[in-house]
Formats: sequence, structure tokens, C-alpha cells
Amino acid sequence: LDEAHSFDLPPNMVEAEFGQIWDQLQREMDAGRVDDEDKEKSEDDLKKEYREIAERRVRLGLVLAEIGRVNNVQITEQEVQQALIQEARQYPGQEREVIEFFQKNPNAMAQLRAPIYGDKVVDYILESLMRGFGSYERTSHPAATDRAGHPSPDEGRYAGAARFGGAPAVPAHRVGCAERR
Repeated sequence: LDEAHSFDLPPNMVEAEFGQIWDQLQREMDAGRVDDEDKEKSEDDLKKEYREIAERRVRLGLVLAEIGRVNNVQITEQEVQQALIQEARQYPGQEREVIEFFQKNPNAMAQLRAPIYGDKVVDYILESLMRGFGSYERTSHPAATDRAGHPSPDEGRYAGAARFGGAPAVPAHRVGCAERR
């Protein structure tokens, strides 16, 4: 999807995404959890690499949003509530505060909704592609995240293709992850 779409990106969206990625990388560096590969790179090289990742994420997010809009992909309130409960459970003893935080902060709630919507759009794309090839099965590993806190390439694997002719599973969530080229 990334290579098939080329358009100017809203600079503020790229900056916001880059800021989140860079902040997470800084926290990882401070905690001593940095890839050996990244340890050897200059700050300028790292910033260039992670800016490209931010641009890719923004581009793919906009493409997925448009595909979802055109095809009337919707998320339900129940799906959002399930995600909110799952998020709250990550903070034992503070569940009520976490839920209140999300309910009072539209931006936080939007960040909770975004991956749900993205997953549903990816599901829609795969369902469209898999018609005639058999069904697919989605498995999720919600704890798998990349160093920027976004779903990793292993989160959300689709195995339908593996059932048809022995083709390998399609790692569908690669469209939104921060893997390097």
C-alpha cells in the first residue's frame, strides 16, 4: 500500500507521529533498551530513519482511512468499550482512573479507536482479496508492540492464504508497523 500511494502529507501529522516515535525511542534509550544496530547510528541518522517511518505511518493511515470511508467501514461502541477495558486492565488497581482519563480526553479516545478502525479496514481489504481463495482466520497478539508502542509486524496475522494451496500466511498488520526497509 505504501509504495502504491504517493502524495503530500500533512506536515503537522508527520511531526506529531515523529514526536511520538522519537519520545518512545528516547525512553527506550534511557532504559538501556536499544538495538545494537541503533547504538551504532548517529542521532541524525536515527532521526532520518524514524522520520521516514513516521511518514510511512501517516501515509498508510490516510490510505486506510480513505478505504474505510469509501467502503463504509464502521467500528461499534462495543468494540471501543472492549478496547478501553483491555487498556484499563494493563493498570491493575487504577482501572477506574484509566477509564475516566479516556472518557474525558477525546484525543486519547481517538488513539484508542484508531487501531480498531485500522484493523477493521485491513480485515475488509483481506476479505475482499480472499473471496474465492477461502476464508481467513485472524489471530491477535495484543502485547506485541514495536519500540514506538505500536503494533508490531507480528500483531494480527492472517492465515487464510495458508489454507489455500499451502501459501504462506499474510502478515497483514505490516501496513501499519514500523519495520525497516
